[in-house]
Amino acid sequence: MTDSQWAIRQELGDQHGMADAMFNLGVISWVQGHLDEAHRLLRESMGILRSLDDWFRMAQAIKSMGEVLVRSGLFEDGLVLLESSVQIYDDLGYGVWGTWPFLAEAKLHLGRYE
Repeated sequence: MTDSQWAIRQELGDQHGMADAMFNLGVISWVQGHLDEAHRLLRESMGILRSLDDWFRMAQAIKSMGEVLVRSGLFEDGLVLLESSVQIYDDLGYGVWGTWPFLAEAKLHLGRYE
């Protein structure tokens, strides 16, 4: 997407749609093994969600970014993000779904599995 297309979409108020699109493309990139692209797209999604104060979706994006970092071998950074997503979900009163295996993997690689 070009900078002008991005600006037009933001001007038209489709920020939730843009955040969702960036998130979905980031997850697809992650599944396809394009971890650098996944990291970039998820970061863009998180930037939009931060500006919208959408903490539920932000927790999802942070969780996915943590998963990408764990898959990239950046276990410490991934662990920090995964734990942050758990805290946000907890603060919002939601259960944590799908995060525990990635937390366990990161802790295992860091020698901190409990």
